[in-house]
Amino acid sequence: MHIPRYVLLPAQPEQFRKTSVTDRPGDWGTLYDKVLKTAKIEVLNVPDNQEGYLETNLKLLDKAEALAREYHTSTKALVIWNETLRGPDVTGHFLTQARLRKMPVLEISTL
Repeated sequence: MHIPRYVLLPAQPEQFRKTSVTDRPGDWGTLYDKVLKTAKIEVLNVPDNQEGYLETNLKLLDKAEALAREYHTSTKALVIWNETLRGPDVTGHFLTQARLRKMPVLEISTL
């Protein structure tokens, strides 16, 4: 479809892969590597903690809105998750922030 892909990461790709991709159940590392080969990668270098990940969420939503304006289209948020919030949760924060911005949210369950 020739749609550019943008990946915003809170840390360098190798570090993020280790701390937030391959440490999860499933074979996400292979998919992550494949996506990065064809994406425009932006490393935010935020703190490697909860606040840094929450900041990344906000910047990701900002980027989506900016691209939607540039391409004269609308935004949608995609969340692929196990439908479980774990206390202060990065995915839950993303969902909340997208909804506050009135973005339609498509949720895909990993269950």
